[in-house]
Amino acid sequence: MILCSLVLWYLLPQVGSKFGVLGVLLVAPCVGLLFGALNGFIIVAGRLQPFIVTLAMMVTALGIARLTAGQNNAVLPVYTGSNATADFEMLRSLVFGVIPMPGLFFLGAILIYGAVLRFTPFGRYVYAIGGNEEAARLSGIAAGRVKIATYAVSGGCWPAWRRCSMSRNTGKASRMPAPGWSSMPSPPWSSAAPA
Repeated sequence: MILCSLVLWYLLPQVGSKFGVLGVLLVAPCVGLLFGALNGFIIVAGRLQPFIVTLAMMVTALGIARLTAGQNNAVLPVYTGSNATADFEMLRSLVFGVIPMPGLFFLGAILIYGAVLRFTPFGRYVYAIGGNEEAARLSGIAAGRVKIATYAVSGGCWPAWRRCSMSRNTGKASRMPAPGWSSMPSPPWSSAAPA
């Protein structure tokens, strides 16, 4: 309760302006946790296919983002480079000049969730449900609650991973054309190539 109050005290003044990186790293997992729990509840209560529910939730989340932030603002990806803030550039840094910051998040997640799965009753329940859900239910495991919690945790982890993966400058193609793109020659197999 105290931790939630401190997080709210830190985040509420930022609502009128833009969130900083720490604010994003706090808010995004909470929203993901909410959407993940909703996914789990719909899957368990409606006995629906998880793929269909999570796909529909992705479209719903994109629609909500477009309604709240505007058509053009909600779907623009965040790029690093010349327009990135110094705080966001921290997520691209190398720790000790060797380990990338997203790698530390990944190693931390492996250690935390590996320990949870190996040493807690919740982890054993997850393994049991994954092996045979009906047998787990007949043995007294509250399979529905465990599945909802698993979807919630998964939903909470995704935004943190996405923030870290967006911080990498991978050089992958994006929807925004690179400067000078129109001046590049067409490939030889293209119909637009000069003869």
